Amino acid sequence: MAVASMSRSVYLSKLRRAFLLRVHPDRFRNESAAMRRDQASVVKALADRLVEPDFIAWQQHKCQGNKIKSANSKGLSQSTSSIVYRLERRDGTFLQTRLPLGGSVQDILKNITESLGLIGAYSLPSLTKLDEDGLQKDESNNSKFHSNRQRNSQHQCHNAASSSAGINHQYDIRSRQGRDLQQFLSTLSQNTIQERRLDRTDAQAAAMQVRSVFQFQSVDATSLGWSSASVAVLLNQLLALYEEFSSKLHVQSFYPIQLLFTSDDFHAALDLHGGVLRLNPSLTKLQWLEKLQLVTEESIDAVHYYRAEIVGLAKRAQSLYHLSFKKGYSCSSRDYYEFLCSICSAEVELASYKLDNNRENKSLAMTPLTATVESEYVCRRPMVTREGSIRLGAGMDTREVTAAAAKFCIRARDQETVAQKEREQCADTIRRIQWELGVERIYKNRTVHESDFVDCLSRIVMAQEDEQKNMLKSGLTGNALGVASSGAFCHLADDGAIVIPVDWR
Repeated sequence: MAVASMSRSVYLSKLRRAFLLRVHPDRFRNESAAMRRDQASVVKALADRLVEPDFIAWQQHKCQGNKIKSANSKGLSQSTSSIVYRLERRDGTFLQTRLPLGGSVQDILKNITESLGLIGAYSLPSLTKLDEDGLQKDESNNSKFHSNRQRNSQHQCHNAASSSAGINHQYDIRSRQGRDLQQFLSTLSQNTIQERRLDRTDAQAAAMQVRSVFQFQSVDATSLGWSSASVAVLLNQLLALYEEFSSKLHVQSFYPIQLLFTSDDFHAALDLHGGVLRLNPSLTKLQWLEKLQLVTEESIDAVHYYRAEIVGLAKRAQSLYHLSFKKGYSCSSRDYYEFLCSICSAEVELASYKLDNNRENKSLAMTPLTATVESEYVCRRPMVTREGSIRLGAGMDTREVTAAAAKFCIRARDQETVAQKEREQCADTIRRIQWELGVERIYKNRTVHESDFVDCLSRIVMAQEDEQKNMLKSGLTGNALGVASSGAFCHLADDGAIVIPVDWR
């Protein structure tokens, strides 16, 4: 990300995550209990310091980092205003230094940045560059927000007209209360947000430790739907299993296998085509050990083989059909591999497409379109998705793929252009929100359309009353913001993000 487009809130979020994951006590499991307690106190103290008024004002661009100190730091003793922490270098040695918690925002962030630079862990631009210029496109974006606001007002008029058509609104009172953002922010506790953030940091640190110990390519437990605190406990149990039974494993490194925690018992524990090892959290330690023992040197060689084969087949299929194929969520890795083998078995040339006009020829000659391969039970006929890709079923043959590419190439190209413009508009809106309100991160659920997402954020920026905007700013500054689909209520996510529906009030 360019320096000019990085707000202070985004800078602080990146720096905070990089630092906390490297001072987290889970990275010091082999050290003494006293050292781990000291590292835990650093994590807690820094998390409390980052929510004090001087950091909030700094993220809102109300002050320079070196011009204000925490009001609470005046009463701190020398031992509590500066705390000792350790960072591990690449050679295994430790860097020990002090964090000036009682200093200014500039002093604290400079200390963290320099310490991370000394161990070669992270690199961010200097703080002075963040204060040079704001957004470069504010004036051009004003017209966009104005048009979005007009569209919102038209939408409200349409709702008012529909209410007079005999719609029953007896349940609107409860719905409005759940969608009232100001009321939700007024009752939200900052301590609750910090607790969930620390729980998410604990889970991330435990996942990094599992990757380091077992040398998995990745660790994923999101499909469980568990809280971060529960996931951290689950991962620590896996680490305890390694400390007890590491000598019984058949390999020292599980790379490039990915670890997936799932409650799904219908798929095989070890997927050689996709390079995935599945563990059920309801199993015992010994049952986990049996699953881990399925990974041998031969199975790792098979994963490398299938991965290289899939890459080669995808490149060949792209040259034949001028489509960039990728595996969909519902398609298994084995079905995707067999699909690529099937469509690459026959020699298909671009000249075999029955094109009607020059525009179709030009569309195929451009950058290859994306073709998403889903399960044959999910996709029985080809279609164009909202993102501008062509959705195919894993059971389709060469003739069907060829016909779909010729039939939907123009429609998919037009939809891809529209989706790209919507993504750019979303990026501009997110950047403006981060600068004006000091929000760390903004995201949306997959079910939220880009136009609804932009309208939702635009209403936050275009708040007319100063009192309303100040309340929104004070409640959102320093936090992450998520946007859910219509029908959801304002709530706090597991990672501490504030989630609002697109039709918030």
